[in-house]
Amino acid sequence: TTQKEMWEALKIDKGATARRVARLEEKGYLTREPNPLDGRSQLLYPTEKAEALRNSKAEIEGSFYEWLLDGLPDDEKEVFCKTLNTLYLKSKEERRAGFLHVTQRVKEKEAQNEDK
Repeated sequence: TTQKEMWEALKIDKGATARRVARLEEKGYLTREPNPLDGRSQLLYPTEKAEALRNSKAEIEGSFYEWLLDGLPDDEKEVFCKTLNTLYLKSKEERRAGFLHVTQRVKEKEAQNEDK
C-alpha cells in the first residue's frame, strides 16, 4: 500500500499518517520501497516482525474466544459465532464505506434532538 492509501483508509490527516509510518519504520514493523508506477510515492510493506506480531495477536484472540465459549452448549456456540461473524463483516463493510451509515444516523439523531 502507499502512504496516501493508508491515510485515506484510516481517515486521518496526512501528517498523522506520516508520523505513524515513520514510527513503525523506526520500530522495524514496516519498510518503504520506491513505487515503480509512481516515482513520487513509496510502497509500504510489513516486515517479518510485523507479521509475527499479527500472528501472535491472532493466536491470543483465538485463545480468548476458546475461553469465552468454554462451557456453552454447542448450539449456543454456533449461534454466537454466526452472530459475531455477521457483526464483524457488517462493521468491516461500514469502515470501508467511511462510516457513511453511522455518520448519517448520528446526524439524524442530532437533528431530532434539536427539534425537541
